[in-house]
Amino acid sequence: MGKLSRASWESLKYYGFAGAVLLQHRPGGASDYRTVKTVTTDGSGLLRTKVTVSSAGTWRWYFPGTTTTARAASAGDFVALK
Repeated sequence: MGKLSRASWESLKYYGFAGAVLLQHRPGGASDYRTVKTVTTDGSGLLRTKVTVSSAGTWRWYFPGTTTTARAASAGDFVALK
């Protein structure tokens, strides 16, 4: 489970943000991520999804941004297969 949030400069707090977030995968040895799935957060910014992993590599969430909110990417997590 993850959460997309953005800062409110009036209250100086973070709040959940509804929007589309891309689940991306970069296979071992590759230099670019490719989008595997697009997930829409709920009104609280929460997101959850399932995918079948068929190759080792690094996974991350990527938010492409909006006209009022900058793009952002999570740190990548490497997943190895046995």
